[in-house]
Amino acid sequence: MLRPKNHALAYYCVALLLSLATLAEFLHFNYLGKLESGAYDLSLKHRLFYAPADPDIVIVDIDERSLAAMGEEYGRWPWPRAVLAEFVEGLQAQAPAAVVFDILFSEPDIYNPESDAYLNSVAESYDNVFFPFIRLPAHNDALSELRPSMIPGFQRLDHLPSSDAPLAAILPFLNAAVTAGRTGTNTIQPDDDGIVRSYELYEIHDGWLIPSLPMSLAKQLNEATPQAQSLLINWRGDVGAYESVSFVDVFEDFLQREPSRPGDEFNDKIIIIGSTAPSLHDLKPTPIARSHPGVEILATGIDNAINRDFIRTFQAPWVPLAIALLIIWITAIAFARQVPVAVIDGLYGASQGGLLVLGFASINVSNFYLDLSAPVFFGLAYFAAARGYQIYSTRSDSRRIWQKRFESPGPVAIGVLHFPSRTDAKQLKRQTLARIRKMFRSVYIEKVPVENSGLKITFGETYFVFNLFEERPELFSTTGLKDLLQKTGSGSVSSEGLFVASSVMHFESDRATNEQLWKSHAFTLLQSTTNTGICREYTPSN
Repeated sequence: MLRPKNHALAYYCVALLLSLATLAEFLHFNYLGKLESGAYDLSLKHRLFYAPADPDIVIVDIDERSLAAMGEEYGRWPWPRAVLAEFVEGLQAQAPAAVVFDILFSEPDIYNPESDAYLNSVAESYDNVFFPFIRLPAHNDALSELRPSMIPGFQRLDHLPSSDAPLAAILPFLNAAVTAGRTGTNTIQPDDDGIVRSYELYEIHDGWLIPSLPMSLAKQLNEATPQAQSLLINWRGDVGAYESVSFVDVFEDFLQREPSRPGDEFNDKIIIIGSTAPSLHDLKPTPIARSHPGVEILATGIDNAINRDFIRTFQAPWVPLAIALLIIWITAIAFARQVPVAVIDGLYGASQGGLLVLGFASINVSNFYLDLSAPVFFGLAYFAAARGYQIYSTRSDSRRIWQKRFESPGPVAIGVLHFPSRTDAKQLKRQTLARIRKMFRSVYIEKVPVENSGLKITFGETYFVFNLFEERPELFSTTGLKDLLQKTGSGSVSSEGLFVASSVMHFESDRATNEQLWKSHAFTLLQSTTNTGICREYTPSN
């Protein structure tokens, strides 16, 4: 369809407006955060290849069975700290690399101080036992008397100013653990939608670095930790990826004179003592599972820290921003230069599909996630706007050109098409009309309003096709249309039952005469196809 030259300007103006919106989104607003998070979660959930869980990390699970079995002698959770102290001593006999508690010892047991003293003595005796503490929200800092310089393990950063301002935290009551500096935060912060995706390796407070448990452990093991403060967790697969043993099984075996479990079961292992029991409420939603045990999240954070394989993304938005703008402007140029619809659709579909495949492939073949959901979104937004404008302008131009054509002399071709009332005729109709529009740029297609009539029941949907002979008039004939229909029908859809005829009118200078002429020809052609029910060439009599 011929279009006015200012249509190209419209495509470029829409591209400019959407480019400004894209810049604002990437550099300021981030309204598409939920879309990006959803795409990331979907990629992780259906990831084809996961890095294997570190075999040297073992979870000692205080599961529901342990709670029930131990409860008969030690009561409900929490058990006396002597139980855990005795358990750690049993582990130490096998020389583990580290013992990490995913249990917060925030308050002493006032009814059993000897038990607390036993656990504190164990913490003092072994230099490989780590305990968590909780960093409270920063708005509580002013109410605290605790200062960073008072806590071993906190690191003063020389390049930052500091006044040793107070901070609010819940430290273990075990003095031996705190003074030895074998502590770290284990505060797992979900994103705004409540889903845990990242692990905070450290926090900066008034020029002091506050380490997490994974960071403290990695430092103890002489492993270099990532420099980034918070990184996306590189999950090892579904829940249960790490080797796990039940607390009660190991504890009871330690009490036996002749243990049945291997004597080196935990040699050089990193042992994490925590719970997957739903009754202890340490379950959090992650991209992998709706209820992910906190002890497994900690295990994955430690695994990522010591193996330095957190998932990384672009720190700056320039690459996805450039891709989004490139898609918008290439599509705009294609529409403005009137590239054929089929070509635009094919290239656009291939490019968008390629971006989605590239983003999904990146998380499968590496530890880098190429987030291209925003470029895909803005590319789709422009394509939808441009295609909508194209459809509107095509119809508007066709109507305007056809109406103007009534006022000037010259040849005009008219054809009639009947599409049979079959289920597969819908595809045939789409293909046929698309091919006609592609072949004849100056074409006007009008559907005959014959809904719920005997004509539609007999012949299906009927269309008039007007070619204004702006170009390639030799193709617009009954024979040419038959050939076109045969090409359209080759394949899964047959053109059998589709009737066609065409004729050429010669307009004069008078508008009223021309309107009468096309009505007469249209009625004659329609009558000829409905009366015969066959395809035949119609030549009007002089």
